[in-house]
Amino acid sequence: MILYHATPLSNLTSIIENGIKPGYEGVVYACERVNDALKFLFIRGYDDVLMVKFKVDKRKVKETFDHSEAFFKCRCWGCTVPVTPDMIVEYKKHDLRPFRQRLYSLNQ
Repeated sequence: MILYHATPLSNLTSIIENGIKPGYEGVVYACERVNDALKFLFIRGYDDVLMVKFKVDKRKVKETFDHSEAFFKCRCWGCTVPVTPDMIVEYKKHDLRPFRQRLYSLNQ
């Protein structure tokens, strides 16, 4: 199963060296689509975001219900094992500033 985990860009070095350790609820939160994962960092006010694409056995993943599916318009998943560096397929930087500026301009 391919999943996407969004995190502040400042976590890049640690993720390259150590992977991603489960946090809250003992899982690594992730989504099936990039844009869905980005929503969670956008709403928390992050601009410089690292998107981590990783591959995991679907038996090591469970659906999470810590968010409003109606609000975020997506389902979320929790990887129940650490995401080790060898599971990571790709890293990509995303700048959320243009989206934030567009949203603010629509409200002016």
